[in-house]
This record gives sequence, C-alpha cells and structure tokens, in this order.
Amino acid sequence: MDKEIEEKTCVERFLNWYSEQYKRNYIYERADTYFPDLKDKLNWDFVAYERDNPKLWLGTEVKKLPHLMETSLWFEFWRCLCLELTKDLESKGIKGQFEISVPPVLDLTGKRQKFLEAFSRVLIDKQLGWQIGESKDIGPDIASKFPNWPTEKSEPFDEYDKWGTYRPCKLEIKKISGSGCQVTSPISPICVF
Repeated sequence: MDKEIEEKTCVERFLNWYSEQYKRNYIYERADTYFPDLKDKLNWDFVAYERDNPKLWLGTEVKKLPHLMETSLWFEFWRCLCLELTKDLESKGIKGQFEISVPPVLDLTGKRQKFLEAFSRVLIDKQLGWQIGESKDIGPDIASKFPNWPTEKSEPFDEYDKWGTYRPCKLEIKKISGSGCQVTSPISPICVF
C-alpha cells in the first residue's frame, strides 16, 4: 500500500477513536496545506481540527513502529490458535465460550498438538464449578502438562515461596457463556498494512 494512503488511514482511525472518546468532531489535512509556511520545512504530518472551531487543532505525526509487525504476528498466531482450540474442544464435547486475555508469546514449533492436548485437558479439568463471568489463571496448570510453557519472573513477595525465581507465565481465561463452544483472544487493536 502507498505510504501516503497508509498514513491517511492511520490518522483517520486515530481521529475516529479520539473523536469518539472525547466527543469531538475532528477533520484533518496535511500540515503544510493547513499551514502553507511549513512547506518544505521540518513539521508534523497532519493537522486535525474541529469542524466548528478550526483554531482548535492537533498536530499529528504518523510513525511506523518497528515492533508492529512482530506484535501483529503474535495476535494472528493466537487468533489461529484459538480457532484450533475451539475445534479441539468442540470435538471433545466441551461447552462454553472462553476469552483469553494477554496470552504469552509461544514457540510451538513441532509442539502444537501437544499444547492443544494440554490446553484441552486443563479446560476439561477446570469445568466443574467454573462460573460464567469468572476468570482463572490456567498457566500453571498448562505448565504441569506442557513442559515448554514459558516462564516469567516471580513477584518477590507473592509468588517466590511457591515458584522460586520464575513462575509459569499466566494465562488468564474467562468463561463468558456456558453454551456453544468458542475460544477467543479479543485483544487485537493493531492493524498492519
């Protein structure tokens, strides 16, 4: 996609979000169009202003984040993994809709099937008494069945006695519904062009 179109798309998405959050009605144009004396000088990319008050404006700079692609790949990885988890749980007759929040970065090269099996077993074991709306950290349970589960530094006062220096990464999962069968990770606000 053309760089200028990418920048305009980013500004439009930001302003849509900003306008909704702050009950504003912003429009935008290139900074050197709004301020002609900035032409061919260092400046920001866009100026956003209120339709009713053009003197109230925001300078907007669009930058490409170097880790954006990596983050987007992480979201896509978990989106695909959630579809596989849903199919696996469905085939085992598990009922419920589950949301995973902030899943860890995983390397499942050659271990994907073992992870799916461990995840399914943990969810089956946790079903009894799991209330709709309740969240659970199933990371330690998965780690007990899947040795390649990542670890993170333990909190010194809360977890060190139980886990030592490193604890299994958390995997918070919330039961949304008791019917149907679906696993999702609804945390993907980033788009890559």
